[in-house]
Formats: sequence, structure tokens, C-alpha cells
Amino acid sequence: MLFTIMLSTSRRNDNFRTWGISPYFDSESANLLCKGLSCGDENLRAWCVCQLGRTGYKWHKEELEKLLMDKSWKVRANAAIAGGKESAAILRDDRHAFVRLVGYGF
Repeated sequence: MLFTIMLSTSRRNDNFRTWGISPYFDSESANLLCKGLSCGDENLRAWCVCQLGRTGYKWHKEELEKLLMDKSWKVRANAAIAGGKESAAILRDDRHAFVRLVGYGF
């Protein structure tokens, strides 16, 4: 009976607009995510690297080199994954054990 009441009081709204906003990142999100790479928060930088990798972002060599030398091990590990075999090989002698593990994972 409760559901009957709830359903009868709900109205159908046909006056909606689509704004073209997606809850997922795509190639159009790359500029915003690239801005996040210069943030002071290491977690946000690492997250942006990961999200850019998921969108199929084409990394510039200078961008990856900078990220591979980041002070945060999280950023370095994500950059190694995003850059593939060549980037991962650079980090096989990293000072952080997890980053080294990522480096040998390829």
C-alpha cells in the first residue's frame, strides 16, 4: 500500500534537458585533468595520471619524464603504468619498493 501511495504521488517530468555531461572522463576531459597534474596534492596528481591513462591520452615525452621524477611515489607508479614498458623500466631502481615492483611488472 505504501508503494501505491508513493507511485501515485510521483509526477512524470517530461521537461528535462540534456546538458551533454557525462559522469565518465573522455578525451575532452584531458585539459582539465592535465591542470590537475600541477596540483600540490600528491593524491590528486596520481589520480589525474591514472584518469588520463584511462582516456587514452597521448603523453608527451616531457610530461612523462617530469611525472617519473615526481617526489610522490604514487605519481611515479601511475606514470610508469601510463607510460608503458619504457617508462616502467626507468623506475626499476626507484627508492620506493612499490614503484620498483611496478617497474618490473612489465
